[in-house]
Amino acid sequence: MVARPGNTIDTLMSVSPWSASEGLTIDALAARCQHYRQRSESLFELAGRWSAIAEGNTDRVVLARVATHWASHAERWAERIPAQGSGTSTMPDTDDAWQRWSVAVQAVTEAGPTALGLRGLYELVAQLADELENWLAHHDPDVDAPTVRVLELIVSDLRRNRVDLAGLAPEP
Repeated sequence: MVARPGNTIDTLMSVSPWSASEGLTIDALAARCQHYRQRSESLFELAGRWSAIAEGNTDRVVLARVATHWASHAERWAERIPAQGSGTSTMPDTDDAWQRWSVAVQAVTEAGPTALGLRGLYELVAQLADELENWLAHHDPDVDAPTVRVLELIVSDLRRNRVDLAGLAPEP
């Protein structure tokens, strides 16, 4: 069963497989960064495709702009993945979280750059921003300042992206 874009948030409410306050080992940090890298890449691919086919010029410009942000986010997550560690890149429930995210992205993709699809994209970004804001609020900058800097940059971008996308996808 494929989720409808209107149900995106319901589908995603339990996507994040990590509690915000849990301590992170190197392997756990690598898995978390990889997870968010994949999510950023999926948003980049979606918005990039839509920026070429959206009907309105404003829609195309906004989608192209947010796509470049999300490509940059994926690169930042890739840079943040620690080289040390045992080489494992999964954590318990990570695959399930990725599957739920993929289902939600697929539902939004199928709606296309319509009002419904743009609203679904907004919801995906809002959920991602909320998760990363929660991680940032609980992540110790004295222990892992580089990850905090990445989170601050990405959260700042996602806040702006939410405003931009809200202009394209008003409340139903």
